[in-house]
Amino acid sequence: MLTSRAICGERRAAVRAVLLVGLAALAQVCLAEPPEAEGVGAAGACSAKLGCRSYRASSDHDEDAAPAKGNQQLQLARTVTKGTRTDALLDALPEGPGPAAINRTLAVTKIIEMRVKSGQLLQLTSAVPVFVNTSDSYIALIFKFNPPAWEAVTASKFLCESPDHKKSAAVEWFGGETKQPYPLAIVGRCRWPVANKQRCYRLGLTEEGGGSAGDVEACHEPDLATEGPFRLASCGHAWWDEMDHPAFAGSLLLPPWVEYQLLRGVQHFFWYTDSRTQPSIYAAMEPYFKQGVATRIHSHTPLDRHDWDDLNDCLYRTRHRAEWMMPTVDLDEFIRPSPYATTDRTLPEMFDALAALYTNVTHISFGGFRFLKPDDPKHVSVVSALREPAPQALCPKYVVRPWAANTLFVHWPISMAEGSQTLAVPVEELSFNHYRTRDRTLMNTTDTTLESFAAPLYQKLRKRFQKPWAEVAQDTLESLASVLLQDSSVGRPGVDYAALFPDFVRLFQDLKAPRIVELPSYQ
Repeated sequence: MLTSRAICGERRAAVRAVLLVGLAALAQVCLAEPPEAEGVGAAGACSAKLGCRSYRASSDHDEDAAPAKGNQQLQLARTVTKGTRTDALLDALPEGPGPAAINRTLAVTKIIEMRVKSGQLLQLTSAVPVFVNTSDSYIALIFKFNPPAWEAVTASKFLCESPDHKKSAAVEWFGGETKQPYPLAIVGRCRWPVANKQRCYRLGLTEEGGGSAGDVEACHEPDLATEGPFRLASCGHAWWDEMDHPAFAGSLLLPPWVEYQLLRGVQHFFWYTDSRTQPSIYAAMEPYFKQGVATRIHSHTPLDRHDWDDLNDCLYRTRHRAEWMMPTVDLDEFIRPSPYATTDRTLPEMFDALAALYTNVTHISFGGFRFLKPDDPKHVSVVSALREPAPQALCPKYVVRPWAANTLFVHWPISMAEGSQTLAVPVEELSFNHYRTRDRTLMNTTDTTLESFAAPLYQKLRKRFQKPWAEVAQDTLESLASVLLQDSSVGRPGVDYAALFPDFVRLFQDLKAPRIVELPSYQ
């Protein structure tokens, strides 16, 4: 029987064989390049100690550094490289993850079904070991939310038990105890001794008077799980290359977006992949895995873009590792300072300054402007300076202190630590550019706030990929034309949250000064 080390060796060799042939073209994932300017614009990431946790210090990442070491958890490498594709039309495509993606794989997840005493089905999407310190660590069990499931878990007493039944801990439940609408997850936390170097924790979920609901194995790669602390981390939903238009292809949008975030102070990215993640997306990610600024979590279960199962998993991957976290900032969204503010302040510095205006500010919400997307997909988004005159009539985005959050939704937190407050900020002080539309009808306002970042982005991309962005983007466009792109309508239709909460949307359109606000709630 093959050992796990031998299996890993075979898998890595197979991946390298595929990648050395195909990745040379696919990995050139970038966009068109105007004349480069001197200077970098924004300052890099700042450093500060986290009050919530002390980790071994993370070193500054050199763009030319060797691939990150770590992730010798061979089970992960074995399962990551061989997934079951749900779309038969994609079966002919080569496997995508490169060597750095495998080395940077923190965890592999899949949905596990459990039943409690009442017969209610629970769907466990992931189990995350969370190390705080030697006396205050826990396992987070993350389930899909639905009201019957919430009623079932809160109607009985549940325990986490070790396989030998010598160790047990009560489960504390979060996710349905507040009035915030659209909870995505039920999170059960049980205090558990989590060691710095242990990879897997096996336990059973038992119900008082009802026996075992099911067994759980919470695994991660400890070398990756203890990186940090980070001043600002970003969570990335599972991306794909869409059929709508090449300008919306994730493999073209991701590199310029990442370079911008690095310039603005993001220190680490947590990216989610599944069995449908295309080779072109893996190729776009690979340089950042190689640099060590990104970590991968792979799901065996295809991720529905409207379920956001990865959102609360990412919360617990970052919960005691980052001071601020961007939960749902997409590849066409660029957080920006005020047009009247100095652009050399990093994002975490801006968040710190805003949070200091009031006590117990644990999340900051802000609106954005809809910008015209560049006609040429080989241009980085920030070259566009045309937008609508008023803030877009959509729900806001937000940043959060992850150590104060229990569960999250896309547009607002669901469950936060007691006393937490929401700070709403007017677009004049903090907003984001949303480069989504190709319709010029209402694009009659010129806004050059981020235009100065174009030249530094092209410089960074040229250094990253060793050729001009225009050439890399053209290579990518040609490769995308020869493969099946992912239908952007995958999953059920989305919900128009802005239509459901018009008063909340209007608040951010009319806001004149930062102030504490109440989140939407069920009446």
